[in-house]
Amino acid sequence: MQSRYRLESAQKADMPAVFDMIDSRIRWMDARGLRQWNMVDYWGIYPQSHYDALREAGQLYVLRDTESGKAVCTAALLERDERWDACEDRDEPAYYVHHLASGIGVRGAGSEMIERIEALAKANGKAFVRLDCMVDNPFLNEFYGSRGYLPRGSFVEGDYEGLRREKRINP
Repeated sequence: MQSRYRLESAQKADMPAVFDMIDSRIRWMDARGLRQWNMVDYWGIYPQSHYDALREAGQLYVLRDTESGKAVCTAALLERDERWDACEDRDEPAYYVHHLASGIGVRGAGSEMIERIEALAKANGKAFVRLDCMVDNPFLNEFYGSRGYLPRGSFVEGDYEGLRREKRINP
């Protein structure tokens, strides 16, 4: 069975959907009392120009619904992340996932995005997929933990206390 979704590099035309997904997730977190992007000045730290630069560098991706053509999930994939500099295996090739957000009401898009990122990492010879979330965000910690992302220590960046998580993709 062929999937209804396709992982693609984000295009300029996708940017309004990307911003809407993130903004909607911030409001969703507020409504549920979850601590993540809504605990910091997210748009002040990551303005539109940040996303434009990620897109232009080929680091911003969308999960596209092949039936509707709409972007239903987004994430940035970096090959380096300062938050991991203290880890002993920081030099092993990895994708560092940032800004992962799915459209509200699009069930399974986040899981599908993670699976697609892992497949891309495997195909590109990455040893790990790495990401982080707030230490005290039970929803995301459960989401990532249930997908095999193991804790790798915490860090503090301003008001953000994050927990690094990783999954080995290639031996």
